[in-house]
Amino acid sequence: MNALNSREWIRRGGLLSIAAAVLFAIYLLVTLSGRPASGDGINGDGLILGLCRVGFIAGLFAFLLLGARGRLSRIGFGIALVGAGLHLIAALSGVAADGWTYEAFAEEVDTPWYAFLNGAGHGISLLGTLLMGLAALGERVLPPWKAVVPILIGLSFFILASVIGFIMAFLIWSLLWVVLGLAIITEQPRGVQQTEATVPH
Repeated sequence: MNALNSREWIRRGGLLSIAAAVLFAIYLLVTLSGRPASGDGINGDGLILGLCRVGFIAGLFAFLLLGARGRLSRIGFGIALVGAGLHLIAALSGVAADGWTYEAFAEEVDTPWYAFLNGAGHGISLLGTLLMGLAALGERVLPPWKAVVPILIGLSFFILASVIGFIMAFLIWSLLWVVLGLAIITEQPRGVQQTEATVPH
């Protein structure tokens, strides 16, 4: 994959991350009417997020192409990919078994098996994202603020959810994905700057 192709994939990955985050945030805002913002979420939330994760994974792939291609970054991407797959399987199972509006994480109901898989997939995906950010920060391939964004994505959701509830935490988490998408779009892959600098005009 040459530098120009890498740059195009980076741009597309950033745009997909932004689009996925905005669509998920719009879905949450629309569905907030009629249910508490501090609620635990319904099965439909998980399925929409599972589908939006396709865009998030595209963004992580673009982040990988920026130059954080060391072993830790590749492991992180693989972990995030596995987590996203588990989350989507759990979300599809939940909607199929109990319907769109069922609250699998509500305290007053017996927690179904797919809720544990859902939570595990989400946590694994966030761990992979966190590792990619740590790799980028350690390898110094990006400005520090850009490397820190995936670290915040990996840490923020569960911290925020324990304080303000799942729905509001997801909204803030989606904004972080928008920031990551913008960071991806405005950065060139390692080697492109040097290549362009040597091209005669």
